[in-house]
Amino acid sequence: MNPVHLQDRKAHGIFQGGIKVDSKTRTPVRKMLDIWPPLPIEIRCFSLDPQAEDNIIAALEHPNRLRTISLRGIAIPLERLVAVTQEPFPAMETLDLRVKGTVPALPNTFLGGSAPRLRSLHLEGIPLPTLPRLLLTSNDLFDLTLDRIPQNGYISPETMVTCISALTRLTNLSIGFESPTSRPDPTTRHSPPLTRAVLPALTSFFFHGVSEYLEDLMAQIDAPLLHWLLITFFNQLVFDIQQLIRFIGHAPALTMPYDSAVLRIHDNYVQMIFRGRLGIDYAESIRQVDMDDTQWLELLQPFTAVQTLRILSHDIGSLVVPALRRLSGDLATQVLPALEELQLSRYRPSQRYNWPFIIARQHSDHLLSSESSSSTSRKFNVLYNPSYS
Repeated sequence: MNPVHLQDRKAHGIFQGGIKVDSKTRTPVRKMLDIWPPLPIEIRCFSLDPQAEDNIIAALEHPNRLRTISLRGIAIPLERLVAVTQEPFPAMETLDLRVKGTVPALPNTFLGGSAPRLRSLHLEGIPLPTLPRLLLTSNDLFDLTLDRIPQNGYISPETMVTCISALTRLTNLSIGFESPTSRPDPTTRHSPPLTRAVLPALTSFFFHGVSEYLEDLMAQIDAPLLHWLLITFFNQLVFDIQQLIRFIGHAPALTMPYDSAVLRIHDNYVQMIFRGRLGIDYAESIRQVDMDDTQWLELLQPFTAVQTLRILSHDIGSLVVPALRRLSGDLATQVLPALEELQLSRYRPSQRYNWPFIIARQHSDHLLSSESSSSTSRKFNVLYNPSYS
């Protein structure tokens, strides 16, 4: 074995306890592996040149030593990668593959279908038909991110539930699709099951897709420890979220009276962030939304525990406020029944705040304040401040 001085370790890609292969590694990895004892190997590469590609392939030829594979935002040499990942990687704890552009599906033999010590898995833009098989062998997985799932990598909600329900240590889950064409077949959708899979350790869940997929998923799972939920729908302003509401109701941390819920309406998607149920923010700007008053009210109706409605955009205000102003009769108290404060920014109604929506709250123990926040003796406030952000 050829000696290497301590001060030369960094130049040779040596880190405490192992060998690191990255974009800056200039020493040929095959030579490095001849010099050093069989230490654990980490691959972390965010740019690619011929030398880096050769080093990655050389490191992958040692599956029993690989702890981490992280290839982000590069044109992964998939053919070469597949050729050297045909057997199990028993020591691997982190797999992070994020590609640019379109790539073919990884084959059934990827990783030999097994990574028993895997703790963190992040796939972006990569179709992996055998993902269910891989997940069922990864009992220690606590962090799972499937982002920009392409159409040829679609996994049904039922299969997804089967996979994640076996991951009893799963703490963070993120599922995101590349396009709204990834959706359940309406002819094969089933009624909610009588029993649901419990994810006992899950604390955060992010989703980006269509509401039909989310509803089918939410109908089959519960996550009692969940306290952070972010939902993004593709260009979908009217949606049925009854199962989502049920799911939130079974997560005590999301139903306790603190933090907030945020609804962001963008040009091409709608986003909901739940951190408790005290408030709801309407943020961002929209330019073309084809929704009438009835549809806006349908959008607001599920939020029965919201106490603060904050409208931070002129465009949103010009659509939502007229819908609220026209509410009368029973609907005036049925929409946002717990609302105590309406905050307006950049949009100021031309009329005073003597709407039935507000007057109804005066007659139901919700008192009206002026648009100034100086009063502390009244429960219902309408605040206008163009400096809100």
